[in-house]
Amino acid sequence: MTKLNRAAWTRLLTVGYIVGLALYVPYTKVEESFNMQAVHDILAHGTSLEAYDHLEFPGVVPRSFVGALVLAALSKPASLFLSGLALQRAVRAMLGGLLCLAYFQFECGVKARFGIRVATLTTLLLLVQFHLPFYMSRTLPNTFALAACLLSYSCWLRGRHSWALYIVGAAAVVFRCDLLVLLAPLALQFLFQGKVPFWRTLFTGVLTCGASLALSVAVDSFFWRHLVWPEGRVLFFNTVQNKSGEWGVYPWHWYLSSALPRSLHVLLPLVLVGVAGVSRPSPDAPYSSRPVFELGLWLKGRGVDWDLVEFLCPAALFIGLYGLLPHKELRFIFPALPLLTLCAARGLERLMPHPRPAPGPAGRPSSDAPAQQEALNGEQSKGAGKGKGMAFRWLVDSLANLSLLLLLLLGVVANTLFLASARHNYPGGEALQTLVHALLPAAAAAAAGGGAGGERQCKGAVRVHIGVDAAVSGVTRFGHAPFIPSSESGVGSEVHYSKEEGLGWDQLASFDWIITNANSSSAQGALALDGRFEAVETVFAFKRLVKKSPTPGPGPGDKQETRLVPLQLLPFGLELGPALVIARNRASCQ
Repeated sequence: MTKLNRAAWTRLLTVGYIVGLALYVPYTKVEESFNMQAVHDILAHGTSLEAYDHLEFPGVVPRSFVGALVLAALSKPASLFLSGLALQRAVRAMLGGLLCLAYFQFECGVKARFGIRVATLTTLLLLVQFHLPFYMSRTLPNTFALAACLLSYSCWLRGRHSWALYIVGAAAVVFRCDLLVLLAPLALQFLFQGKVPFWRTLFTGVLTCGASLALSVAVDSFFWRHLVWPEGRVLFFNTVQNKSGEWGVYPWHWYLSSALPRSLHVLLPLVLVGVAGVSRPSPDAPYSSRPVFELGLWLKGRGVDWDLVEFLCPAALFIGLYGLLPHKELRFIFPALPLLTLCAARGLERLMPHPRPAPGPAGRPSSDAPAQQEALNGEQSKGAGKGKGMAFRWLVDSLANLSLLLLLLLGVVANTLFLASARHNYPGGEALQTLVHALLPAAAAAAAGGGAGGERQCKGAVRVHIGVDAAVSGVTRFGHAPFIPSSESGVGSEVHYSKEEGLGWDQLASFDWIITNANSSSAQGALALDGRFEAVETVFAFKRLVKKSPTPGPGPGDKQETRLVPLQLLPFGLELGPALVIARNRASCQ
């Protein structure tokens, strides 16, 4: 297999993995919902802004429509023949494809700086992770910013340092103002290294940021219906008002003690190996019968890899400065993960067996180094400790190869656990799909068979209320079915959806169906409201990871508070607990 074919297969695997994650877990969390709702509204309503979701539910701070507008334009052809959840999957797949293109530019930069072997290993280690590939198809502002960072790193690796700064600056203005925490260390490092001229870079950078600001203000003021710069509002909210801590506070070391171990897991020791310069001994290293000397060959290496330190320092400063803010989330440090993955790939490359020398024109090695090694080993074999040294070298090499293989397999197992839990972590999306595609058609069919009186009673729209817990765990407008499918006419009653918060029980009683929290006192109160609601379906969600139990679960007639989803070939299973309840108004025929 040629290098070109190997690179092509690696890229196909990358696209398949990232797009596959988008298709397998298509729902959204609350952080992603703004851009997903925006894409839906742009595709469905065009310039009819009064129908847009963000005007009814604006959120704490405004967000930019620039990324959603680009994504909607690229997804427009798919909207001509897809709808509902299928279209949402297509939008996610499109975003994942765009991030793959940005990543491949980063990969090309790694190849130009460190060679094709490190570039290929960087991609393979990307696939060993879970969180970074998973979020590359999620409609977060951080994901759009990540695409810009990958392009910036590509310029950096190829020696185009000024362009690297311009791209990060533009992304900070449009998508994530916190990229300023990355831009500052990058700019200072480049200036200290003499890679960029100060005044010309400053002048061009100001023009770039000014153009980006004009684009954001023009686009977002149109969609928000007032003059606004979203990321300026976010910056003011997080710094001047310092209100981000209202959404949770973690200690300063949380990124180091929790976020990085979860996101990089098995890559962390490889990062340390890469930076420390630990490497496998060269094939021409002399054998020794003393184990201490043999192990010393591994630890000796080439000293600190200053080429990697150049890329590690901005990532470390970015994470360190971000750790000073009280509110912390894993997605905030996405820009640092590609650089850390590069360091891990460099470490893995040094621990792997050395590549064989390329054959010469006559099919023989292009260098006489192996022949010299043979002669050297032949002379050494005359010594009394040669046999023991060869055996110990083989043992150490074999253990190193086995350790690397087990490390990567452990990463694959961790990915399997993360993916399985993520699949069951969106109960709101599952509940809405169950209601729309199963419960509403079944109720409509039962009402239609109840005679003329029932038919008269069922005229009018069906009203569905979506509670807060469902709205933040997978519900989007892509999942709304405007009509109940009818077997006779093809189109049944209209369905109206409401996410209004703070409703009392008398107001809830006006809805035909509600999706509410299965564990809250409000849910129990709603279901017991004068007996007007009955629980029709309970939706379960991921609760924790447990060992497989050899005892059988409850029977069909037993009350089942939790469910166990076994994982094939693993001694673990997922414990699912009740998350949401779909309840029907007893007075409704639909």
